[in-house]
Amino acid sequence: MTREEKRDRLQELMTRHSLTYKAVAGLVHHSVNTCISWTRPTDNKSSREIPLGYIELIEYKLGERK
Repeated sequence: MTREEKRDRLQELMTRHSLTYKAVAGLVHHSVNTCISWTRPTDNKSSREIPLGYIELIEYKLGERK
């Protein structure tokens, strides 16, 4: 999965489940600012790539993965 695909997947999960950055931060035990950086465009120097394991963890906690 590419960096852009991971970012898009996180944004889809946030939209579908009405998650705030604070809620995502709580699910993966990271700061709100880190979660915000995961959704920034990849050409933004403040963007970061979300690890695939965190996307899978969020999906699991939201009941989208068994």
